[in-house]
Amino acid sequence: MTSTRWPGLSQATSSLLYLLSFSSLTQAVSIPTQSSSVNLGDYKYQGCYTDNRDAHTLTGKRHFDDAMTLKKCATACSAYQWFGVTFGSQCFCGTSLAEVAEKRPEEECGMVCGGSRCQKCGDADRINVYWTGKETTAVEPPTVGSFEYKSCWTDNRDDRSLKGGKHQRPDLTVEACAEICEGYTYFGLESTSECMCGNELGGEAAPEEECSELCPGNPEQWCGGADRLNVYQVKSSMTSESIPESTTSSESSTSTESIAESTTTTTEAESTTTSESVPESTTTADESTTAPESETITSTEIESTTSEAESSTTPEPETTSTSEAESTTITLPPDETETTSSEEIITPTPTPTSTSSEVITTSNCTPTTTILADPATCWAAIPTPCSTLNRTPAIPYPANTAFASQCRNAFLVGGSPVPAVAGCFENIGRPQFVATSAYSCVAAADVLCRTGTVAVCDGATATPTDGSSGPVSTNALDPDGGFERGTLWTGTRTDSGNDDIIRVSVSSEQVHSGNHAMKVEFSGANAGSRGWTQPISGLAPGVEYEYSMWFWTENTSANTVIRLQFNGGGVTFLADASTMQLGRAGQWTRYSYRFTTVTTFGSVYFSVYGNRGAANVFYVDDMSIARV
Repeated sequence: MTSTRWPGLSQATSSLLYLLSFSSLTQAVSIPTQSSSVNLGDYKYQGCYTDNRDAHTLTGKRHFDDAMTLKKCATACSAYQWFGVTFGSQCFCGTSLAEVAEKRPEEECGMVCGGSRCQKCGDADRINVYWTGKETTAVEPPTVGSFEYKSCWTDNRDDRSLKGGKHQRPDLTVEACAEICEGYTYFGLESTSECMCGNELGGEAAPEEECSELCPGNPEQWCGGADRLNVYQVKSSMTSESIPESTTSSESSTSTESIAESTTTTTEAESTTTSESVPESTTTADESTTAPESETITSTEIESTTSEAESSTTPEPETTSTSEAESTTITLPPDETETTSSEEIITPTPTPTSTSSEVITTSNCTPTTTILADPATCWAAIPTPCSTLNRTPAIPYPANTAFASQCRNAFLVGGSPVPAVAGCFENIGRPQFVATSAYSCVAAADVLCRTGTVAVCDGATATPTDGSSGPVSTNALDPDGGFERGTLWTGTRTDSGNDDIIRVSVSSEQVHSGNHAMKVEFSGANAGSRGWTQPISGLAPGVEYEYSMWFWTENTSANTVIRLQFNGGGVTFLADASTMQLGRAGQWTRYSYRFTTVTTFGSVYFSVYGNRGAANVFYVDDMSIARV
């Protein structure tokens, strides 16, 4: 559709009248009929209702998307009986409608959805609600393993009710959390996917209806809510003294040597996740460890496999692990253990990749289709932000400018779009820019990674027949994430505040491994930061990676943070490790974040900063972005 110039009016006035006519047309769409052409399954429209940010009408899972549509929200809430859309981009799920919700006139829900101008997505404090007509059957299992259900419980991000560790798992169930926390006195499920463990319980009981989010691995179970835990405790017939200190399967080997009153234990186990033992109390199976009197040292060697965990060691555990994409792991050392060792054992199982499309002939090998990094700078799929440009009818100017900018930014390499798509955005921000034409141009460009066949072999990693390399570097973040060169990060540096406020250096005073670590001295006199921007390449598209680092803090009351932001092909994440929220004074703590790449490249911005207040000295070591 093109703009028609009205006789006697300027071009600018004619364009404005055209846009007003388009807006009036979309605003006239009625709510009850807007979803008739959208397949929402069992969901039926219920009306426009009140909503309140302090007491939402639907209190289950929530999902925010600037390109929100009814279909997206219905899909996100598929495990729930209710869903609602509000403020153009916000989606809420629920198992029931809050009693305080009031039905309102349809015209009060007048905001169009960010992803479809033909659909309405509530308004400020107003929500369009849909229902399957069914009631929830979710329950809290009264018992699971050695635990029994206690109550819905309060939690606080700044002062956790369970401080033994946090495990984030997108397919969480009550049974899975109980298995993770075996050996602890309590475990709790929070915010759909978080499993917390601990031997002491803070906080207080909360009304059961405040734990209203379903478990993603079993929608018939409850998994807490925002700042709310479904808490389980060891059965009353069991005491903390009766909990076994270590459990192993028949495939584990455990040896214990008694030296006076000390104990040295070595356990070799198999696990489904890439995990790290507590760094300050770790030895390998080939090492011999002599413990001082009245000291207990536990060593665990973990091997990553694709089967369920076959062994677990749980002497007052303070370790969590993660196994799914875009999840966070925090590993905390136990309070009671004191050692002089800070060795970390990691045994990743890399996913084989290849730049060759030729089938490899090897015994016991299965030909497998995989994404190949070809061309060298490529995308696994057209970036999600670009999908908006392919709507019918096409989004007119100037509304299409913002969406086109998001699509173009997903193709930025070194600040400019890759040459293959640069011409697709020449007229961006101008009336002659046509969104659907830009999408067609992008779709036809040679930017998508090709697929090919490689052989996945039993007990071996296949090597491409053309001699090209397979997996990328084990540390794609920086070849010296441990600062062993004795220098700080390479890359463009950005500073805020002078050295009297925040100072960074390479030091050997506190190290997690090797001889050096980054030292950060923060005075607390004012806010300050130090940051570095660095490009990374050689990533395998469509593969799961893990960003991880270790930090040591002197003062847990100081508001100091270690931050890493990743951008690549439309995938962006921000990983913040607060020394106040996550750190333990005088001990090394591991922080990690998992994500799945869509391109062969990316850029990272790493920074350390502090807000005005308490002073602190903290250290960062062993940083990496590695394939899981």
